[in-house]
Amino acid sequence: ALQECTFCAIDCEMTGLFVEGSREGYLDDMHDRYARLRESSQSFIVNQFGLSCFRRDDSGGGGSGFTASTFNFYIFPEPLVCGRDQSRRFLSDAGSLSFLASQGFDFNKWIRSGVPVLPHKEWQRRLTDALNTYQTDERRSNGNGPVVPTQPPDIEFVAKLRAQLAAWLAADNATAAGDAANDANATDAAAADAGGGDAMMWGADGGGGGGGGVRTLVLPEMNAYRRLLAFQEVEAAERSMTQ
Repeated sequence: ALQECTFCAIDCEMTGLFVEGSREGYLDDMHDRYARLRESSQSFIVNQFGLSCFRRDDSGGGGSGFTASTFNFYIFPEPLVCGRDQSRRFLSDAGSLSFLASQGFDFNKWIRSGVPVLPHKEWQRRLTDALNTYQTDERRSNGNGPVVPTQPPDIEFVAKLRAQLAAWLAADNATAAGDAANDANATDAAAADAGGGDAMMWGADGGGGGGGGVRTLVLPEMNAYRRLLAFQEVEAAERSMTQ
């Protein structure tokens, strides 16, 4: 329809129109009006996108006319998966939502079946992260050696992981009599080496206290790149045990 149309028109429904205190004034110039509209567009979101495509039709006997093809799409911001970011947050205006409900707007369909969208900057960032992860995996699979972190947060992450692995393996190899004491000392040492900032996210679960339980290693939530770094460290620790 878009490729064949003579012209098209769009119409958007939003979760609100004006943020508090930003109503249009009679004496507003173009700059003031644009600033207010920009602020509103960044605070509220489009929840329905309407598109009408008009094609000139000269086949009728009564002269030229237009044939219209109209489409409506529910738009819902894609919830972000676990990681460093939070899901999209936006404002809603009670009056706007009430108006949409009175016009038959299906809020359940909007949330469950809405077309997922991302802001352009977020899309660019995700694309860059995906390309970096792919290139990292390619370098590793081609035998170019392990991935070496260069950013300070990633370097700190690897240091914490190494300390935690060393403490976990040392405690796991301890005698049954001294296992509980070694476990506590190892966890404290790992937290101290890590700086203590997020010690609650790192640790080892004794699984039974007296040395007879199964010990598990608790790692923090991480993205794909850090999972690769963690996998490298676990591989290195395993190789050191078998040598």
